[in-house]
Amino acid sequence: MSELRLRNRETTFAVQARPHGERTAFTLRRSVGESAPIEVAFELEIQRRGAGEFIVAGPAGPRRGYVVRHGDLVWVEFAGSIQRFEIERGVARRRGTAGHDEIAAPMPGQVLRVLVAAGDLVEKGQTLLVVEAMKMQIELAAPHAGTVLSIAVAAGDKVLPGVPLVEIDALAAAPTVAIP
Repeated sequence: MSELRLRNRETTFAVQARPHGERTAFTLRRSVGESAPIEVAFELEIQRRGAGEFIVAGPAGPRRGYVVRHGDLVWVEFAGSIQRFEIERGVARRRGTAGHDEIAAPMPGQVLRVLVAAGDLVEKGQTLLVVEAMKMQIELAAPHAGTVLSIAVAAGDKVLPGVPLVEIDALAAAPTVAIP
């Protein structure tokens, strides 16, 4: 069983999931800052609906949520709350071999502004577009320096979670030239 570590501000969550048919058993350990972890174990029935959408059956009845992963960021919208988590990785970080990334909306919303065009060079962390979701403005940024290959939306477009909005090709490192 593998463990996923997520961080939200000063709180770290270690999550282990064990699938059992349609049910998934989760074990969650939570620690804040340097304090000792508090361990909580619980079971939930989660149904994937596709494109980042899921339904959790709980005591209050079924609730819909959305999740989108963008690099090491995970956005979760559930029960009226939006949370941003960072995936914590150990020293042996495994990187993908693809030279480009697709940036997707973290939840259903509307594009407010597109700040780049196809062919633009962008820097890591540069805002590419702004999406409004649940009366919040979410800035979607470049995960690395690169070239914008394509933009699939315009201001005013409605978007769904997990659907690619912008595609960026990574810049190759420039060779170092010695000047005598």
